[in-house]
Amino acid sequence: MIYTGSDSSNRDLVACTRDAQGQKLHEARIDGNVPAAFAAYFKKLGTPRRGEPGQ
Repeated sequence: MIYTGSDSSNRDLVACTRDAQGQKLHEARIDGNVPAAFAAYFKKLGTPRRGEPGQ
């Protein structure tokens, strides 16, 4: 299982994703709070396959 937290302001958003052990997998500042940029953040994480860590 992976977890993503976010902190937003009027100008940008910061997202951080960690695995079940708390290890940071990815973090990014998303300028402008653009929904497409937030979607791109998740696309960079990829899709875990059944049986792989992170499910």
